[in-house]
Amino acid sequence: MKWTVVLLILLVLPTVVGISFMVEFLAVDAALDAGASYDYVTGRADPVHSHPFTSYFSRHRLLVILSTMSFLAALFFLTHLISQRLKAPTRCSCRKGAEH
Repeated sequence: MKWTVVLLILLVLPTVVGISFMVEFLAVDAALDAGASYDYVTGRADPVHSHPFTSYFSRHRLLVILSTMSFLAALFFLTHLISQRLKAPTRCSCRKGAEH
């Protein structure tokens, strides 16, 4: 149970950053479909002025790096848990003294 909590905690930041990226991506797409430019500083569509593209990574570098590290830690942690479970000896439900 406690390992599940650790795994979920490690996956919170990547999930939040992924959702934030997708929300922004959809907002940019809607702005471009409407014929407007997307202002990455204010986070709004601007039908009057043209704004340069600014990548998500360049604006949220630390969040993306921490999110990636957290996701990789969760992946390694899950791999470790699975390998430990596979290495664990299985319990035999046979009676003592009986041959297998």
